Amino acid sequence: MRYGGKREQEVFAAPDSATSSGVIEPGNSDMEDRSDENPRQQVFIPSERAQGGGADVKLELRRTEEGQLALLCYESLDLLLSACGNQQPWVSVYRQQVEEVQRTTAAEVVLWNALLPEEARKDD
Repeated sequence: MRYGGKREQEVFAAPDSATSSGVIEPGNSDMEDRSDENPRQQVFIPSERAQGGGADVKLELRRTEEGQLALLCYESLDLLLSACGNQQPWVSVYRQQVEEVQRTTAAEVVLWNALLPEEARKDD
């Protein structure tokens, strides 16, 4: 796993609050199953900024309008930064690890390339 371009241990922690602000609206994401795509492709996931030298990475989970806890995944760093803001911390994993990350964080659904509401974006 890479964190903001740096190599880190493969440890995931569900955020204490389980979600960040900003509800994902229908039509602003893609829930299509991508399990048959290149398993070694890098996938980018929004995270909280790492504090100290700890190995745990807290991923940012969001709620859908239906109330489901969602793990956001992006097919490129450019897509993540466009959808979440240019100051959004991130981690990258291989596509084949997304299901494991989903289980570890207790996310109910994986949303691909979701556009966050303006108030939830981390821009300059």
